[in-house]
Amino acid sequence: MKNIFFNLAPSLEHKFFTLLNDGTEFLNLNLGIISRIYNEVYRVYGVSNNTMNIHVGDDFELSKTYCLDILNRQKTLYYQDVAKITGMEKHPCYITTQLRAYIGTPILIEG
Repeated sequence: MKNIFFNLAPSLEHKFFTLLNDGTEFLNLNLGIISRIYNEVYRVYGVSNNTMNIHVGDDFELSKTYCLDILNRQKTLYYQDVAKITGMEKHPCYITTQLRAYIGTPILIEG
């Protein structure tokens, strides 16, 4: 991971793409996203190859994402299978995407 960010040549979007593809391959997941949350809006800044038709620059209501849980708890969270967690079948993200596995962590940038 360190080599990805200290390489000066690629753009930040390319770095995100490489990091997400490596991470999703390692974790055997089919989607990886880096986003920014600002004023209740979740904006996609990086996305791995995926089949969910999500693209850099897409905006979503924060309340309809699993990232709201990360923001509220301020720590890394994971859901191994959302469909098996009591009450999560009613989560807006699960209802709209059927996204079952999720790993999220806050990335805080100052300045």
